[in-house]
Amino acid sequence: MPQADLIFKKTFRKHFTNHEANFPPTTPVAIGDFGEMRNGYFVRLGNIKTMGIEYDILPDNDPSHEQFKSEGSVEVSFKAKGDISNGGVPLAKAQVEVKFASEKSFFFSSAEVRYLQIENLYEVGERIISLYEQGVWEKRFVLVSRLLEGMNTIILMSGSAGGNVVIEAETADIPNIDLANASAKLGFKFSSSLSYQIIAPTKLQIGFGLSRIYNPIFNKPVFKVKETLNHTFAKMDHDKAIDRQGLVFGDVLLHDEFTA
Repeated sequence: MPQADLIFKKTFRKHFTNHEANFPPTTPVAIGDFGEMRNGYFVRLGNIKTMGIEYDILPDNDPSHEQFKSEGSVEVSFKAKGDISNGGVPLAKAQVEVKFASEKSFFFSSAEVRYLQIENLYEVGERIISLYEQGVWEKRFVLVSRLLEGMNTIILMSGSAGGNVVIEAETADIPNIDLANASAKLGFKFSSSLSYQIIAPTKLQIGFGLSRIYNPIFNKPVFKVKETLNHTFAKMDHDKAIDRQGLVFGDVLLHDEFTA
């Protein structure tokens, strides 16, 4: 359901400030990739390393568990191994059940989310502006300068009111399911009326941040360090700018310019 996908992407953008959801999250994307946005989706054209631009990646050594859901329409309940089921039989494996009260509701969880970014973004921006002046880079191009990676990612979207899903531990050795545990082995036991569902135990690129060339009129955006969601990101600073013949290179903050 494309409309449900767009609803999820919009909420993802609110939870992860100035980041786009990589949907579906199995789509390959890496820092340094460049391309263009088409109808709200990133279309990869290549990587700037092929243009001779080298970059360093700033690692994130403090991963976090990120979880969000549609407000007021999603109920999440955890059931330990041995709890009595509706049929009066003790559960052999721990479970988590997600119920949706309305259509197009969603649930998202990802363990050990890491925020990666280009460390030498100032130099990269200068090189890209230089390539633009040479006719190699196009102004419509965007650069993946930040990346969100997660483990044990769960994305559920309801196709109708009353949808539900039961997720079960792979073995009976786990007494309780902890969605923040990146090593927990989980699988679907039952699902009904879902438009999209995925459990991915391996590392996925769940989202990304973009940078691009601007030709500013009033403000000139560039990068400065700012704390966001307990992690350090390169954010915009209107006091200084990478400026070469009126061009600057900075964060894409308003995705709507790409959705038309």
